[in-house]
Amino acid sequence: MLIGIGGPSRAGKSTLADALAREIVARGRSYRIIHQDVFVRRRSQLPMIRDHVDWEHPDSIHWSRLRTSLKQAQAEADVVLHEGLLAFANPAINKLYDRTVFLHISESTFRERKAADLRWGEEPAWYVDHIWESYQQFGKPPASPPGMIHISGEVMVAPRVIQALVDMMSLSKKRFSRPSSPGPDSGSGWLPPNARS
Repeated sequence: MLIGIGGPSRAGKSTLADALAREIVARGRSYRIIHQDVFVRRRSQLPMIRDHVDWEHPDSIHWSRLRTSLKQAQAEADVVLHEGLLAFANPAINKLYDRTVFLHISESTFRERKAADLRWGEEPAWYVDHIWESYQQFGKPPASPPGMIHISGEVMVAPRVIQALVDMMSLSKKRFSRPSSPGPDSGSGWLPPNARS
């Protein structure tokens, strides 16, 4: 099973993938996490904006290598979790997903978290604007992704929501089946349909 996890920068995609992986292991299944950032093209091939590498553009990703790695991982593990800002930017990869998860955060939360994230130094204000604009253009999911589950990344996703996600994805059963309607309540990380942006 291949699960795509997308959302804005700093929404908690990697954290969610790690939490899902722990629950998957607890249920006796194997997993692999594929981080989209690993498949960034060589620096000489990366798109630029002003004097800055444009990490937010789909052209920054080596899609054929990523697709090959996803297929290989599917042959090696029960569940493959693919997470990234551009998780839904490639139509060919979108067709591979069995389930999809989208984390929502507000622009103000994104900006607050981005300001606190100094792993690569302080980004200029115009580039932070560009990150959010690129998410609006490239990071949002397609109209009809397979079995998409929407959750809020505004707060830490509660353990019971992680368990419910795994239940909905039928990851604890011998044969995978399509999930039914959502179940977790709001206030625990779940976004009801009318709260989605």
